Amino acid sequence: VSYVLSGLFVKLLLFTIKWEGGNGYSWLYQNVFQPIFGNLPGSLAFALSYTFFIWVFAWLLFRKGRVIKL
Repeated sequence: VSYVLSGLFVKLLLFTIKWEGGNGYSWLYQNVFQPIFGNLPGSLAFALSYTFFIWVFAWLLFRKGRVIKL
């Protein structure tokens, strides 16, 4: 489920959310992570926060006893 969720979230940010600078994925990086951390550390912080978001979702499902196996 985490794998599918991560793919859907990226597709959502890339193709459905549009801002003046491009898509939601680039806007989030350029306006949130890059100004705070810089270029390379901002990219790392963006990747880590994305991974943490997916992990928290999976952990909440596991904590409630909802394990989905495909």
